[in-house]
Amino acid sequence: MKRALLAALFVMSGQVAHAELNEVLITDLGFFPMISYVNVGDTVTFNNQAAAPRTVSSLEATGLDIVEWSSGELQHGESFSIIVTPATVMDFHTAVDLGDIGSFSFDEPPFEDDFEADDISEGDAVIAE
Repeated sequence: MKRALLAALFVMSGQVAHAELNEVLITDLGFFPMISYVNVGDTVTFNNQAAAPRTVSSLEATGLDIVEWSSGELQHGESFSIIVTPATVMDFHTAVDLGDIGSFSFDEPPFEDDFEADDISEGDAVIAE
């Protein structure tokens, strides 16, 4: 019901909601990417590519370690998805290594539109497909 109301509001406002699908790989070395650039309504899927089981959980910014969301234990190859809301806790970690912290950002991704061929200096490798 709530989603239907939100969809109706977007239609009435003349804007079309466009949710993106984002993937975060859980590896033996941490998260890839470490920062996911998201918007409200996007789906983020965590895919465990580490050799051992991993649990990914939100990390409260205040340092109180209050878990807002958690994947539960993911075996190698298993995944877990969340939908980003304005209240989504933006930082996350694995239970194996609390130093492996990833995050979501509502900022624009760097280098998305401002890269030009002139930015390549002599000696840089260019791969043409």
